[in-house]
Amino acid sequence: MSKYNIFCIEGSWDYTQVSDTISLIPILNILADGGIAGSIHHKSHTVQELQYLLERWRTSDIRDKYRVLYITAHGLPGSLMFADSKSSNIMKPINIPIFDLLETMETSLSGKIIYISACQSFNVNKKIIDNLIEKTNCLAVIGFKNNIDWVESMLFDIAMFDIINKNTFTLTGMDKILDSIKIFIELLKGTTLWIFIMLKSEDQKIFFTDRTHKGISR
Repeated sequence: MSKYNIFCIEGSWDYTQVSDTISLIPILNILADGGIAGSIHHKSHTVQELQYLLERWRTSDIRDKYRVLYITAHGLPGSLMFADSKSSNIMKPINIPIFDLLETMETSLSGKIIYISACQSFNVNKKIIDNLIEKTNCLAVIGFKNNIDWVESMLFDIAMFDIINKNTFTLTGMDKILDSIKIFIELLKGTTLWIFIMLKSEDQKIFFTDRTHKGISR
């Protein structure tokens, strides 16, 4: 039985097409069918939609039920890519400084886990993430430092959510999550993922992998 639920915001994967057929919904269905985590899924094409969904999530009745905020989109260092509905070129996404945006949510993120699955988004100075944890009091921030392979990252996401479900939303639980992730990464050996995880604790524990990336990225 799942101990938590996921609030998923998925960006667009191809702004040049009328229909975006790629979706995380099958992954979320696997998590639900396996008793790992329930979820609610939202597709967000524009920065305005992203801002609205974050505001919707931060209301107490929703954020207390969906304790993992899972945002996935195209990314660059420190940024996510969303279209701007106010732009004259709606098909050209802009870079949204995601850590600045999350900081504005302040204590709404307290006791929550932030999981950003996007290429290069965590390829930033760790002080930026330090500041995010300090200002929001979130339990953990998880993301990727490099370009990531779609299939490989999805497998890691499923494993990560399963590990979270087997532990508690406490500092002790975060330590156990980190230990489990280290074992999982060792089993993978040849993974191309550069994973960055920062947990809230007395010594602000950090774990990350650095490996050579090969293959198709998202």
